Amino acid sequence: MIMRKPCEMQRFREATWRFLYYFLSFWIGLYMLSGKPWFWETKYCWIEHPLQHVGSDVYWYYMIELGYYWSLILSMSIDTRRKDFVQMVMHHILTIALMLVSYSTNWIRCGSLIICIHDAVDWLLEGAKLANYCKHKKLSNGLFVVFAVMWLLTRILILPFRLLRSGIFESITFIGVYPVYYVFLTLIGMLQALNVFWFYLILRMVFFYIVKGTVEKDARSETEPDSGSEDESVDSLQVNGGIPEDSGAPLLGLPDSNHCP
Repeated sequence: MIMRKPCEMQRFREATWRFLYYFLSFWIGLYMLSGKPWFWETKYCWIEHPLQHVGSDVYWYYMIELGYYWSLILSMSIDTRRKDFVQMVMHHILTIALMLVSYSTNWIRCGSLIICIHDAVDWLLEGAKLANYCKHKKLSNGLFVVFAVMWLLTRILILPFRLLRSGIFESITFIGVYPVYYVFLTLIGMLQALNVFWFYLILRMVFFYIVKGTVEKDARSETEPDSGSEDESVDSLQVNGGIPEDSGAPLLGLPDSNHCP
């Protein structure tokens, strides 16, 4: 049994389609990129630039991801405005700008790796939320732990110390410095700052659960009247390509809310 309240069912449906999108996007992208030389050695992101051939698989990978982020921008105009609205808009704009800049200057090889890195964690969290809705607490908690570890590995370690490092140093070796170099690195630096900020929120959730057995009130939740439930707990993180937003599903073994917003 999943849930009875209509608002919970709506959230379950939303989490389901996001899980399917992120799952397919990551694994198809990983399979496609694993056959490319720049996936294993980042120097091939810059060798023979700008005369690098863009295959149809990479082209459609880019176009689908770009269309998805445009849809997020459009959907925010009709969704409930949350307290992290500014950060979410900033993330969407940065992501779209990065994709447009990298595509127009043929930095697509590096850009495709950045996309794959960000897609690696999203499906795990959506899966954790679905498990929570279905009352499988152990599975939900386990997926959340894997999500946190993967966030650390991909967005906190691999992205800055492999891809950003390659963009700063290896690109100069093979193609030199020109104006878009500073634009691209500024955009990805701002995106990485958001990744670090959201990782801090993830760690704070885990810390409060381990130390106090509960999670502090999520400051990012949408503004709503208090439901009055003593069991009301923090909303879990939802990450759309790196952006946390309210999900309505408590994780880490916390009791479900008896009220829908």
